[in-house]
Amino acid sequence: MLRSWEVELGASVLRAARNAALGVPALKWENKALSKGDLPEDLLVNRNLVLIYLLPKIFAKLDFRMSSFNSSLWQYGKGDLGKLNRNTTLPGTEYYWQFKTSDFDQSITVKKALRSTLNTNVNLLSKIGSTEGITDERWGKLRSFAADATVRNKEKASWSVGTPDYRNAVTSPAIYLGYTAWNTADFLVNGEMPNRSDAYGAMGPFATRSYLHADIKKYSGDETIYVKPKRVGVRIWDSYDFNNNDWVGSLVGFLASGRASQFLGSWLNPADASAIVLQNADFIEFRNKFMPRYNQFLEEKRSGLPRLQCKDFYSFSEYVEKEITAPDEYALLK
Repeated sequence: MLRSWEVELGASVLRAARNAALGVPALKWENKALSKGDLPEDLLVNRNLVLIYLLPKIFAKLDFRMSSFNSSLWQYGKGDLGKLNRNTTLPGTEYYWQFKTSDFDQSITVKKALRSTLNTNVNLLSKIGSTEGITDERWGKLRSFAADATVRNKEKASWSVGTPDYRNAVTSPAIYLGYTAWNTADFLVNGEMPNRSDAYGAMGPFATRSYLHADIKKYSGDETIYVKPKRVGVRIWDSYDFNNNDWVGSLVGFLASGRASQFLGSWLNPADASAIVLQNADFIEFRNKFMPRYNQFLEEKRSGLPRLQCKDFYSFSEYVEKEITAPDEYALLK
């Protein structure tokens, strides 16, 4: 059964979703950035796809710096801040971009997400040795590391081993504590409408991931294995793709256009008052149909312009951290 506050939250999200779809003024765009001959005639028919093609320029004109850059990264694999990096150990796609948290200083949602996740994990450290902490999967990887360290040092009466520092790994830092999802609903509740947020335009729904750096210890005459937390780190982790896995975003899209696909902004062309609602389905069609035809067009022209790539990639931030200066140690394994 839903509790009263969950019902109230759900109602507020639905109201905000309706307002985002119907009550927020559309972002303005003009196709003046498109010159005659830039696209073949057959690609001019679908205005949604033409708009996607122009997004890096349009976002830049709207001063949505990171939205412009990320859309350029997806389209061409590069932008004004750099190019995609590669790491073949990444699951799903081998491409990624690391950004600064200051890139989204204007986003209330991003700031709250980082602060809330960091504070939650720091406050939970004292629960490691408790009855509930023993079964909490948050500490699962920490327990596994401690168990392995115990086997490696079984001949020693006392020992101390540091966990691998999460700062030193790009893809699977140790010790991973888990993630928190931040969806369209969180942006809406914070009053950050998708049409007016550079963070939403650049990432959409995202996650915060948490990590721990600590020392694992055993003392002579005591079989208990202890952990001394040293630092907690949190970073944003986002997949820049176009999958429909956010129900509120899909609801906004349905209210705005009748298609149950992730809402990615409504756009108004002041030149002819035409309106467009972009959704995940449009970007999928852009990759499957627009990209090969456009690249063929450039080949036929023998153009030196960059070809479209439309590569999904991971986007993650630098760490926001808290040094743990308290001398407290907690029983991890007994």
